[in-house]
Amino acid sequence: MILRTRFVRLVVTVSLLLVVCSCTFVVPPPTDAPTALKLGLLLNYTGSPEASADRERAFNLAISHVNAGGGVLGQPVTGITADATSDPQAAVDAARHLIEVEGVHAIVGPNASSAALPIAETVAGPAGIPVMSPSATSPQLSTVSDNDFSSVRLSPMPSRGRSWLR
Repeated sequence: MILRTRFVRLVVTVSLLLVVCSCTFVVPPPTDAPTALKLGLLLNYTGSPEASADRERAFNLAISHVNAGGGVLGQPVTGITADATSDPQAAVDAARHLIEVEGVHAIVGPNASSAALPIAETVAGPAGIPVMSPSATSPQLSTVSDNDFSSVRLSPMPSRGRSWLR
């Protein structure tokens, strides 16, 4: 049951991320080959490979459903994965690679608040890249300096309060 809940949470996360991106993604002029909307998946593959594999399957399933429905604003969606490990600095480096090298338009993850906070403050926020984590639960995510857009927490508060989006 817990895996099913996590699976549903990740599918909802990716779906919401696709909606956010469709609202902010500028459609380029028509060309012969459509430009893909790139989503990064940043998980702790090193520390929790089984849970990360389940989340990656859910991420890819959501992308395949979106693409089967015509993509986002007519653009196909592609997913790129990166290992956040359990080290916040390694997670920041992985996020930087996704944004600066891979050119992702948004990031799903990381697993932990200890990584989500520095990613939002030092990499994603300054780049204007939205980040949605299905499992980061720190209340500090509501006050992180990220240009007031990129940090979104979908799991309940540690006190089991309501989930929020900002």
